[in-house]
Amino acid sequence: MRFKIMAGVVAGAAAMMLAACSESNAGGADRAAQGKAGQSYELVIATRPVSVEKETAIARAAYQMCAAAAKASGVAVKPLVTLPKDYVMIRTTYRSDGHRFFEQEELYTLASHLATPQNGCATQIAYSSSTTVGSPERSRYIGVSAEGEREVRDNEPQPAAGPDQGAAEIYSVAKQIGGRAYKCMAPGSPGFLPSMKEMCILDTKGAILSNIDGRAIVAYARKKVRWQTPSW
Repeated sequence: MRFKIMAGVVAGAAAMMLAACSESNAGGADRAAQGKAGQSYELVIATRPVSVEKETAIARAAYQMCAAAAKASGVAVKPLVTLPKDYVMIRTTYRSDGHRFFEQEELYTLASHLATPQNGCATQIAYSSSTTVGSPERSRYIGVSAEGEREVRDNEPQPAAGPDQGAAEIYSVAKQIGGRAYKCMAPGSPGFLPSMKEMCILDTKGAILSNIDGRAIVAYARKKVRWQTPSW
């Protein structure tokens, strides 16, 4: 069975370089495909801010202070990078054939911390990623920092982890979100964090999509986070 999903999910606080704390959308499955009996799958989840304006408030305030200092020194100011309305902060990709796994988290952050009056307050969207490839018994971690530094290391072997069958009982509340079927955890149930509003997995009609650790993949979540007005 193959299907395509477009949805929205709310995750935790935005990346530190972006802003303080606000509610963020961590997109349900932007794309998903499932093979026979759920053994193979591809799941792509995108984390988007509810409000790009709020998420970039601190970065913009820092930029404006920098721009004022640059102008006072006679340095030409470069424009602040403009984020698209459908800006993705984090894109997480899961792929598996039932034994081998590919799990990658890609971060896109508005990097204003490097802006100085001397460089014209230059800003950019910085990219970093962390990837795990292999099986529970033998896997490798590959990390790429925002500065382009690469780290590769072998992970410690783990016992083979099958699908998270217990997830069927934990995620028992059926919901339609963005036109897609999910199974959500009931608020107040064991494992439901007080900071969360919702935690859901895809309703794949019996098959549980699990990561390399054997845990069910949360494909839709909403977190309670207060917006904090920056103080200077």
